[in-house]
Amino acid sequence: MNTFSFYILDNYLDGRSYGRPVTVYAARRASVSAPAVPYGGRGTAKVVVQDARKANVWTASPAGITVYLQRQTVGTTRWVTLGSAKTVTGGIASIPFISATNGAFRAVLASSVPAETLISPAIGAVSSAVVSWRLAPRTAIRGRAVTYEVAAVPYDVGALAQLQVRKAGATKWTTVKSVAVPTTRIARFAYAFPSAGSWSVRVYRPATKQHAMGLSMAVAVAVK
Repeated sequence: MNTFSFYILDNYLDGRSYGRPVTVYAARRASVSAPAVPYGGRGTAKVVVQDARKANVWTASPAGITVYLQRQTVGTTRWVTLGSAKTVTGGIASIPFISATNGAFRAVLASSVPAETLISPAIGAVSSAVVSWRLAPRTAIRGRAVTYEVAAVPYDVGALAQLQVRKAGATKWTTVKSVAVPTTRIARFAYAFPSAGSWSVRVYRPATKQHAMGLSMAVAVAVK
């Protein structure tokens, strides 16, 4: 609580003082952090809320402040509320979310000023594609094609799946097949290994606007 005093002086040099009570509220700010999470996976966003009761001196806000986590899907303007949590000691709120698409996150909460709302700066929301094996032969015969099959989710228009191989002793992966991921999300490859020996195979799904890149587990293949 503070008081502003006004002193009014008229043309006859008569003056009068007026006191007016004024409430000064703490400044408040919030910041969000969230990990990149594979599509359909569960992540937790962390929101840190701070108050400044003195100029340029920021300290943790009190516990019990309700914080809402919102996400904006890439290419849209609408913000959707994913969940909420209350701050605990240290001014921290932890809010779980399900990864669905690239876009942005922000926090929405009450300002320290009654009836006002505070919106945090937005940060990037990253959802990566998931590539899992459906068919992965572990043996093959040199020069004879074998079929590999993966599920690449979710489906994005224009998404590709690339079969990559690496022979034992090599340091780089080589892309040997590239196919468009169909709406079924099942990508198939037929490949003939050029030489006998120990090989590894994996499938790389390049990033799209909607989702970050995805990568399958590497599978060892014995080629005779």
